[in-house]
Amino acid sequence: MVELKKFRGIGYSSELNPLDDYLTLPFDEIDKDLKNKYLKRNPYNFVRINLPDKHENSLKTIYEWMNKKILKMDKEEHIYPYIQKFFFNGRMFERKAFFSLISVDQSFKEIIPHERIFQAPKNERLELMKKVQMDIEPIFFLYNDINGKCAYLFNFTKKILWGEEPHGINNELYVSDDDPGECNNMKFVIADGHHRYSAAVDFSKINEKGRYVMGVFVNVNDPGLIILPSNKIVKNIPNDFNIDSFENYFEMEHINSTEKTIGSKEFILVYKNKYYLLKLKDNFNFVNNKYMDLGPVIFNEIILNKIFKMEYDFDRITTFHNTLNFENLKNSMAFIFNPVTPNIVWDISLNGEKLPQKSTYFYPKIISGLRIYKKE
Repeated sequence: MVELKKFRGIGYSSELNPLDDYLTLPFDEIDKDLKNKYLKRNPYNFVRINLPDKHENSLKTIYEWMNKKILKMDKEEHIYPYIQKFFFNGRMFERKAFFSLISVDQSFKEIIPHERIFQAPKNERLELMKKVQMDIEPIFFLYNDINGKCAYLFNFTKKILWGEEPHGINNELYVSDDDPGECNNMKFVIADGHHRYSAAVDFSKINEKGRYVMGVFVNVNDPGLIILPSNKIVKNIPNDFNIDSFENYFEMEHINSTEKTIGSKEFILVYKNKYYLLKLKDNFNFVNNKYMDLGPVIFNEIILNKIFKMEYDFDRITTFHNTLNFENLKNSMAFIFNPVTPNIVWDISLNGEKLPQKSTYFYPKIISGLRIYKKE
């Protein structure tokens, strides 16, 4: 079984609280404009570490900031309970988590992915891991604590860091001296950070320092665990494309807008300023996949493979999670799906299945800048 373990984390000095001007989203959520906004907020913003310019070196920056007491390493090992508070659909949510190390499972039997990955991003993260030999950002893991045996980890009182990331997510980090060993005898599912975990597995095979990786752990039953829909836009649709080709696989109905409630096996298609409600035909069973009615599977197995006859192409496919203005959707087609639920993610993973790449978007993201782990 894998092992959870306390560690000496590196993080911003508590004298800098609140950390509003220092915290960031994960590196793969940061575009050029957002990076510039972060840099304008504070010269010690974490974006200089998790997304450095070409002339910058993350490892060098970390040590420079430690010398200046901007960053400090804890003297003792801890577990770090972590609370995120945020508004979603007009309601306030609170998500409980904790930072811990977890031993790397090279077999992927105890730590289980729920999505397939792309090779290039994984290779990129592996090269960075080799250079810095630190975990700059945590991997997001799920666990299923039905009996509440890990609840004792949240009996904490000492808050060390807090701050609101510019997108409105309030973050509170605590320290706990409790040992996480009571949570060892269970399986874990990767929620976010599949490429980083796969890179960590490869790193552990070539370097003994890679035996553990830093993670943030959330109970799959936590009411603050939210997954947004992974909607898609396919660009460069040929002018002669026949929309009727969808009728080979789906029942189609014209609708007035994207505001219609989507039922089971249903999704919305937007093309040439027209809206369609599509439902997978009940008698259609061309592939042996018990999760065929999930939006990401429909998109990958039918829309891409059967209708467009193409593989996932980053230049042509864009993922979005909120409502867009579809009036200027030139030569493109949009697909709006129901989100996958956390329990479905859990079941898929433990059944040995994987969703296609870019199938889920856990909200909010685990904020970067709260803890770094120096591999030892």
